[in-house]
Amino acid sequence: MDCASDRYQAFVFSRATPLHYIYDFSGNIIAEYDGNGALGRECIWLDERPLAVIADAGTEAATICQVHTDHLERPIMMTDSARKVVWRATYLPYGEAYTILGSATLDQRFPGQWFQLESGLHYNWHRHYDPTTGRYLQADPLGMPDGPNRWTYVTNSP
Repeated sequence: MDCASDRYQAFVFSRATPLHYIYDFSGNIIAEYDGNGALGRECIWLDERPLAVIADAGTEAATICQVHTDHLERPIMMTDSARKVVWRATYLPYGEAYTILGSATLDQRFPGQWFQLESGLHYNWHRHYDPTTGRYLQADPLGMPDGPNRWTYVTNSP
């Protein structure tokens, strides 16, 4: 974690080098670099809404995919430049992925949440969320803006 409580590095056991993250001023991940400094993926945002992902960014093989969201701003589909669906997801009420299909990968979940392969949790700016229980692992750092239980997600009313 950095001084703003953003996760800047992840160790994924299936990778030889860690991933490094770059955030915008809103706390959205805008780039992923590997431990050797090679740019792997870039994310394009409009406010808090994901618009596109550039896979293999910084290489000649770079591919731009448009992110499509539902009414909750969760990503539900990604299409390539030929408008072919390359990623599709459906979710259970608290954000757990019910199905994920496709050849591409997308780690964005509910707004502000980023799926962590190494833990199975969603990183949500300043704390971790478990979509299987609908609860955060850390208390809300702002106190009680959504009610007396500082570990719940949307007051347990998804």
